[in-house]
Amino acid sequence: MKKILRMNLKNIIFITCILMTYKSVSQQIDPYSLVIFSPFQYNPAYTGLDDKITIQGSFRDQWIKIPGNPSSRYFLVDAPIPALGSGIGIKIQEDQFGASRQVSLGLNWSYSRNLSKNSTLSIGLGIGNQRYSLNGGILRTPDGNYSSTSINHQDNLLPNGEIALSGISYEGGVYLKTNFFEAGFSVSNLLPISLNQGDFGITLQPHYTFSSKAFIPLTTQVIVQPGIIMRYVMGNLQLDSYVLGNIREKFTLGTGLRGFSPNTLDGLMTMAGIQIAENISFFYTYTIPLSTIRTATTGSHEVMMRYTINQKLGKGILPPIIYNPRNL
Repeated sequence: MKKILRMNLKNIIFITCILMTYKSVSQQIDPYSLVIFSPFQYNPAYTGLDDKITIQGSFRDQWIKIPGNPSSRYFLVDAPIPALGSGIGIKIQEDQFGASRQVSLGLNWSYSRNLSKNSTLSIGLGIGNQRYSLNGGILRTPDGNYSSTSINHQDNLLPNGEIALSGISYEGGVYLKTNFFEAGFSVSNLLPISLNQGDFGITLQPHYTFSSKAFIPLTTQVIVQPGIIMRYVMGNLQLDSYVLGNIREKFTLGTGLRGFSPNTLDGLMTMAGIQIAENISFFYTYTIPLSTIRTATTGSHEVMMRYTINQKLGKGILPPIIYNPRNL
């Protein structure tokens, strides 16, 4: 009997979390930590700014040991187009949390100009499709009626089967890149969108992100990179701060605080990276929980792999047109 009561309590807590997730989706904060190595993931202005074709993927397993814990993954490809002074890229992302799932597909474009020999300013826009779904068939409520052929939660807020909502989202950003400093500001969900189906609905509200980092050479072999990422959603402000050390442009070690605000402190990040080959890099971070959730989980793991091709789309800036009088 005690075991049944515990299971019902877990179901109630789980369902409550799901409802909070979907009724306040606009307040979700980007779950990734390794985006400090990949600004393109959250800022369309960084598209193609690395001046090479970049292919990268990441997987995050958050709050391990908690049943139905969140997991996220993304796949990114971006490339510069020098002939147009632009960059283009695609983003595919999936987030899974218990019975809920979010899949997004986006297309980014950027336009950049050199302010000086060592600085570049870029602006970017993005458009994408966001799809949210909830599989009510795997949920259970204490008062529900369940059999091998039917499901009835006895709750109008929960679907008995799978429900899906989708909508178009927009994003924009600006990014400044120099030899010693970088900074960017971006907004996702530029236009708030309400998605509803019956009693079930979500609202996509604007997400604001500011990031900056510096490059401080200690020796010819070691560069220190302090940085921050600030995220603001519906009155909620969170800060990630970190310090990285790059050794011989091959090894990266670092640490930082994640999810810091006046009322929260999510975790302590430990990070490492290695350049396996000239065009292949691998990154890993383990986040030690510092909030009250540490009593239920041992932390979060995240990995990222990057592959680069030292090539651009097109052939560079087009030469000026020279008119030949013989052809006039």
